Amino acid sequence: MRFLIALTLLISLLGCHFSAYATSDIDIEQELTRVGELLKSDPQQARAALAVLESAQAHFSPPQVIHLLILKSSVLGFFNQHHERVAYLNGFIDRVQDPNIKSKFLYHLSTSYAALGEYERALDAMNTSIALLPRVTDTIAKITSLQAAVTLLNSLYAYSEALSYANRMYDLPLLNQDLSAKCIASADRVEIYMMLKQRSLAREQMREAVDLCDKNGRTYVSQIVHSFAAIDLIDNQEYQSGINAGLTALRAFPSSMHTDYVSRLEDGLARAYLLTGRLVAAEQYGHLAYQHATEQKLAQETEKSLETLAQIKRAQAQYSAALGYAEKALAQKNALLDEQFQKNVAYQRVKFSMQDQSNQVALLEKQNKILAIEKQLEKKNSQNLWLIIALVMVVATALGLYLWKVILQKNFFRRTTQIDGLTRISTRGHFMTSAEEVVSVRNKVVSLILFDMDFFKRINDSFGHPVGDWVLIKVCQTVSAELRDGDLFGRLGGEEFAICLPNTDVEMAWQLAQRCRAAIAAIDAEPCGFQFPLSASFGIACIDQNDNRQFSTLLEAADKALYQAKSEGRNCVVVSNLMGTADIAHYQAKSDERNCVSA
Repeated sequence: MRFLIALTLLISLLGCHFSAYATSDIDIEQELTRVGELLKSDPQQARAALAVLESAQAHFSPPQVIHLLILKSSVLGFFNQHHERVAYLNGFIDRVQDPNIKSKFLYHLSTSYAALGEYERALDAMNTSIALLPRVTDTIAKITSLQAAVTLLNSLYAYSEALSYANRMYDLPLLNQDLSAKCIASADRVEIYMMLKQRSLAREQMREAVDLCDKNGRTYVSQIVHSFAAIDLIDNQEYQSGINAGLTALRAFPSSMHTDYVSRLEDGLARAYLLTGRLVAAEQYGHLAYQHATEQKLAQETEKSLETLAQIKRAQAQYSAALGYAEKALAQKNALLDEQFQKNVAYQRVKFSMQDQSNQVALLEKQNKILAIEKQLEKKNSQNLWLIIALVMVVATALGLYLWKVILQKNFFRRTTQIDGLTRISTRGHFMTSAEEVVSVRNKVVSLILFDMDFFKRINDSFGHPVGDWVLIKVCQTVSAELRDGDLFGRLGGEEFAICLPNTDVEMAWQLAQRCRAAIAAIDAEPCGFQFPLSASFGIACIDQNDNRQFSTLLEAADKALYQAKSEGRNCVVVSNLMGTADIAHYQAKSDERNCVSA
């Protein structure tokens, strides 16, 4: 689960782990516990009370100092002061020896790194915490470490791995019949199954989760599961049942609690009211969802609530407001996609690093076994030959497997060089190689389209390179939508692009180029923050199956056609006649479709 369960686990840890130390100064311990309770109900008052306690820290016992450190870290996290929290924790975490306490601080560190977008460091902190588990004796601390892994992996969309940690938490031994681990793990399973769209499994798990949490007295977790159930009803088009369940669940949440669960539930209610025609209520809950999502900096929930508000405004015929919300939702979605890409890269890097380390450890273990075998061989000369043969086979197999994995990884990284890092289409080298192969093995006409963005330098000079990058990305997305499976699309450099069309005659190529030209001209630049027109010039050349000329000749012909398009006014399509495959007069006659304009 996320912040709510993490906060409750903290309070549980404080309550159960430090109570044994309260005898030295019961007033201090009671005040520390009170601050922990205030953090759930009145965070501002908790922060003020904590400041008073910090001023008296010199009189605290060592356990009370640890108690204070955990509270301080929790308060910083609650108020999204993650830079300060990371600096604060790194100032002392290496000196913490108790694995029960250190796992708690590592959880806080992992959470803040994730909030700051430093996902590799977040994963490193998580893995360090998981590695401590065999030495952790406190059950609540074990739950906290496993919960940190579930929370982080859910945020990285690694749901299958998150589910494995939830199952591991569920299987923890009971301590004094305490069902906390099973309660929280069951709620985790519900959330993960819903993320995986496995709704039947989620519904089955909901009943167990509510039963376990109610028996354990963790009603706040039950409330979260009830909110999942309400959203599931709404998503299943059982709108009135979903509204009734959702309102009941929403009333059960404390008024001061504005987590992602509350925002999700409010958005679900807004959608249900919208789909049942109750627009006033829909708008009310839509605004609440958006307000709470933005206050808590919940990116996914913000994007969803913006989409819902856009739909509500459209239903109210307030099209200007609907457009405003839709544009905000699109910008938020683009930011989420960028963030998801960064998360995936970080996750794969850490996963590869751990796999490589595991391989090295396995290899070292095998080498140690080999050394032990060699010592035994010295004592058993009669068996030397067979043991040496077995030894060589083990080494060869281990090294072969290791080298095989290294080669696979190298091949993976080599493939990534074939994709342009900005536009996510083929690089020049990869495109040229692939296009040459298409031309060399052709048995039908092959067409090549070159196009170049008009006045692109003006865009960079006037609005900056980030806007220019946005234009290139948007153009590539727009053109890609027009292409077929099997068409090759690559960036030759700067703002120049190429499309290789196998089995495509000049007429089809010309039609595609016109569609791409029109689609580029229709791009709305407003999402990047500025307004300016976009256009591109296109050159086309074709080569049939009977022509023995090479790809380089085809490329030169298309390039000359592109140059002609530029010289004839830009924002037009010119077909080359150098390859002898096109009736140039036919396409010149279509001047009304070329839309050439003066520079």
